Amino acid sequence: ICYSREQAERTIREAENSIKEATMISDRCFQEHRKEIVPLWDVFRLSDAEESGSVSTKSLSHLLGQCGLLPRNAHEHKMVNELLEIFEVDQDGSLSFDKFLRIVKEVRTFRTMQAEEELHAAFSRYDRDNSGALSGEEIGSLLADAKLQPRSRKEQQEFAFIIRSADTDRSGLIDFEEFQILARRIEERKRTLECEAEIERALCNGFSEGQLCDLRHVFSLLDT
Repeated sequence: ICYSREQAERTIREAENSIKEATMISDRCFQEHRKEIVPLWDVFRLSDAEESGSVSTKSLSHLLGQCGLLPRNAHEHKMVNELLEIFEVDQDGSLSFDKFLRIVKEVRTFRTMQAEEELHAAFSRYDRDNSGALSGEEIGSLLADAKLQPRSRKEQQEFAFIIRSADTDRSGLIDFEEFQILARRIEERKRTLECEAEIERALCNGFSEGQLCDLRHVFSLLDT
């Protein structure tokens, strides 16, 4: 078992380093996203049909949707469009993987700041002994109150893994900083699953994934 785990970890590290070399992202960007660089690259690469290392900005809403970060309102659509200008998208309207990662980071930072006050109030309600940390059971109740509870067996398994992963110091307790990361990951995963279901419905109704991508792009332009 130990050998298999070591082998799996070695394979993941090799994949991570391969992506870093292929995309030429900075060391800082790589370290910031290392734990999820493989799935983010997989999502990005699916939209890079020509394997050019970049995607059309028209694909951005679709890409963000598959990461659980689809803009939720006109304000977020406007912010994403402003980020495209700030990060100086190429003249042909293409977006590199490095800039995609930077946009992902900025969207997450914005949402974390927006949700911080509400999350802190909810966390404090369950932290009755003012210890600054909650047990797994308390976290489960808190997530239910925040409407982030799993709705299927698949979500239940995935959320349980996310909760275990959030306890970075292995104390068996979740502090507020860990809870913020936990809540973000669960929210993103829920929205990713919703996006996957939307894609499946579109395919069943005769739309291609490319057409769905175009529709999302048009909607993002109208909703600003």
